[in-house]
Amino acid sequence: MSLAESGMESSIGRLEKVSLRELWPHEVRHFTPWLWANPGELGRVLRMDLEWTDSEYPIGRYVADLIGTDRSTGDMVIVENQLDPGDHGHLGQLVTYMAGTRRATGVGVWIAKSFSSEHIDALNSLQGLGAGWRFFAVELRALRIGQSLPAPDFRVRAHPQGWDRR
Repeated sequence: MSLAESGMESSIGRLEKVSLRELWPHEVRHFTPWLWANPGELGRVLRMDLEWTDSEYPIGRYVADLIGTDRSTGDMVIVENQLDPGDHGHLGQLVTYMAGTRRATGVGVWIAKSFSSEHIDALNSLQGLGAGWRFFAVELRALRIGQSLPAPDFRVRAHPQGWDRR
């Protein structure tokens, strides 16, 4: 028996993508403050207990979107975010921020609308260099069902080796 025949078809909604710019028109003025106010949303998908310490933090001549700590490990966490597809510039910014902290270990998180396979490969290669920094690529989508409020949907696309067994 199909859903239509059972009369249950109307009780099932359909996921619909929502433009990220509908939720957050501007990265710095809207998305970064939302992440600041909601560390648990990203922390849940990364399996971290995130606490932010700085937003728009200056590192040399540049500015990191968010810096914080994974309270469960004490690791520094740096986030570079963008509401567009990932690009070379943002990858370079994340690496520059990480180096600029002068710390031997930590976590770098790059959030973007999507990532090319080349950028995922680059992050995976950086994981294997033996440095103390670990890298995540996190895709961001926004979804809703019918007329519901839109919700963020984070998906980890690159992660440190062994993270998925955590």
